[in-house]
Amino acid sequence: MGVPSVTIRVDIGGVSTEAPHGGAARADEERLQLGAGRPLAGLLFATHAAGLRRKIGEAGYQTVRRMVEESGNRLLEIGDPDQAFADIGRTGRDARGIVLLGDYDVLPAQVYDVLPPDLRPRVATRNDPDQFIVWSDQRYGDLDGDGLGEVPVSRVPDCASAAFVAHALAADSHRPTLGKFGSRNAARPFAENVFRGIAGNGQLLVSGPQAWSDIGNGGIPSGGTYFMLHGSDVDGSRFWGEDEGGSVEAVNLDNLGGRLAGAVALAGCCWGALTVEEIAARAASHWDVTPRTPKTSIALRMLELGALAFVGCTGAHYSPLSPPFGYFGAPIHESFWRAVASGAAPAQALFDAKKTYIRDMPHGLQTPAEWAIEYKVLRQFTCLGLGW
Repeated sequence: MGVPSVTIRVDIGGVSTEAPHGGAARADEERLQLGAGRPLAGLLFATHAAGLRRKIGEAGYQTVRRMVEESGNRLLEIGDPDQAFADIGRTGRDARGIVLLGDYDVLPAQVYDVLPPDLRPRVATRNDPDQFIVWSDQRYGDLDGDGLGEVPVSRVPDCASAAFVAHALAADSHRPTLGKFGSRNAARPFAENVFRGIAGNGQLLVSGPQAWSDIGNGGIPSGGTYFMLHGSDVDGSRFWGEDEGGSVEAVNLDNLGGRLAGAVALAGCCWGALTVEEIAARAASHWDVTPRTPKTSIALRMLELGALAFVGCTGAHYSPLSPPFGYFGAPIHESFWRAVASGAAPAQALFDAKKTYIRDMPHGLQTPAEWAIEYKVLRQFTCLGLGW
């Protein structure tokens, strides 16, 4: 019997708020509180102490420590990143969530093969741009050593900026009254139903014909933000829709400029939450990475502007193209926003959405290629930002 193949089409194609300098910057950071001062007990924050100090400086590191400890939470200072999983497992037994501090060059993500050993030989992996290998933080939530995550994991990248880390940690809570905003590819009609499930009022643009210029400079508001567009592994600064003439630039960094306090975003875009230049399948090791910055990444720019969380993929995303659309990425999108609307923190909402996804796999599908895609969808979604 022939091996089913999957063909993927990926279309490849700002503004920056500078932090205050010197004493003004330090004074601003010294006033910040974790989660804008709201109660956030039961979290374990973890970082490679020497690595984060190298990236954000001693003063910045002490600000991070103060914010975590004043909130009543613990900062686990890992001496050897290669022992991080074991250290977190020993320390975080009672934690309800793990928050990683730093880019992949501080605490590395796993280069994760999403396919079970018996499935990989039955799938034409060359048809996936990532060869079904993605960056994953899920093992940091493994508290009992069984290889499976027991608690949610979120990551605050450092962007080599103490101000970035401090302000990301100070993100306010998400409130559905903030409203919602979205932009979808014209060829992804399933996103209409997903958007209806986001709490609040707002508009879902369709691209094409609508483009980034229809949003305007700084036009993306705070609230629940949903992108269902094409992304690129080599350009994280924009997402695309499509029309009969080809790709349409739907969203870019110019659309981000206003404060996004408490915003929560989910991107069903290929590589939408990729925070390094290298995809996992092409990385020489989990240390050989080039971190992105808010000037090169929509996800990081949203965190810089105050977003609580940006949830997205570290690899190429798969969307359902035929009704009733209840497979591939759609169930994760729907479950996530349903949980957020009911009051769940974004990190918890993603964790619960994945549990529901596992329960219902393979969502009516049967072929090895379809199983492979579902495994990839499950493993590649990640939560950036405080997430709580």
